[in-house]
Amino acid sequence: MSHYDLTNIKGEYHFVVRDWHKVLDLAKEYGWIPKGTEVNRIMKSFAGHWDNWDGNYFTFDNQLVAEEDAKNLAKALRAALKDVPKKRVNKSLDDMTLLELWSGSKFRQYIKGFVLFCEEGLFIIR
Repeated sequence: MSHYDLTNIKGEYHFVVRDWHKVLDLAKEYGWIPKGTEVNRIMKSFAGHWDNWDGNYFTFDNQLVAEEDAKNLAKALRAALKDVPKKRVNKSLDDMTLLELWSGSKFRQYIKGFVLFCEEGLFIIR
């Protein structure tokens, strides 16, 4: 897979793999403590042994991000947005900090949209 599809009751949000990892890293830097994902009935409907689920956010298994975790993720990213440069930083992606990666109005808006998505509560990663 080249991207993550995130689904909640109101819609979807999408991140390429690299950006999904980076947005979660940014949230952690701003106080998000991941609770871990949960197995849900969609996962259980597929063959597999889900008893030993590790709570990861990085596979494409329809894992559930619980409401409290999603809202805490939103809170951390909202705090981070205060420090994200409004003007796009002109560096190579490899040289950018986590804040600089989301700099500029286009990327800031994307994170703002994701904050609103997370504030809706639980979502599924697929």
